[in-house]
Amino acid sequence: MNEVLSQIQNVIDSRKGTEPESSYVAQLLHKGEDKILKKAIEEAGEVLIASKDGGGDHLLYEAADLCFHTML
Repeated sequence: MNEVLSQIQNVIDSRKGTEPESSYVAQLLHKGEDKILKKAIEEAGEVLIASKDGGGDHLLYEAADLCFHTML
């Protein structure tokens, strides 16, 4: 798991300072902290809904999205 998170962080780091049109990460970073925090809050809500709905793969995907946006 640590290796996967390190790889994701490396991608995030490599996209810092690039043009917003070049990637989703660059777009969010360009929009600033408030946009990133709002996205993390949105993903947290989706984790809760997926959990309420029974979890499974959907919960896993939403939890991964939350981790990604938290890392930003």
